[in-house]
Amino acid sequence: MNERYPNRNNLRHSVAIATGALLLTTLAACGSENEHTCTSPVAESRVYLGDPAATSDQSTWTTGVLIKMTLPADVKGVVVKYRHPHAPEWTDTSKAIDPDLAKEIALGIGNGDVQFGVATIANLGSAACNTTPNASFSEPEPWAELEQSAATQPNF
Repeated sequence: MNERYPNRNNLRHSVAIATGALLLTTLAACGSENEHTCTSPVAESRVYLGDPAATSDQSTWTTGVLIKMTLPADVKGVVVKYRHPHAPEWTDTSKAIDPDLAKEIALGIGNGDVQFGVATIANLGSAACNTTPNASFSEPEPWAELEQSAATQPNF
């Protein structure tokens, strides 16, 4: 016990409880918001062959894909997914992308074969909930050009 500050441990305990309560409140609020939205079926790309010279480090990517989308006005966001070809589940899903930024999305191709997908997020009851997004996936393009373009690069 610190004799100079006898209530220090009580203060730390109170801060920890308040922080935990705030976190739980925030998570509850996010959960209730998600109860009012839906995710569309996934528009899937063809299988792209990996680049044997690429590593998980983005600086070694030489090719990528550009996704172009036409989105309905009531879409709230877009998520991008990827997986090893024909895997039953998607490996990862991006954070939601604002619809204004999702009209063109750039994705790099690493060293493994890959399949990409996109889905929209909308309010429950929207026609977008049951409609596969209108997305086109380009042929492989030089990654350096895609990286310098105005296309959005999603965060996974």
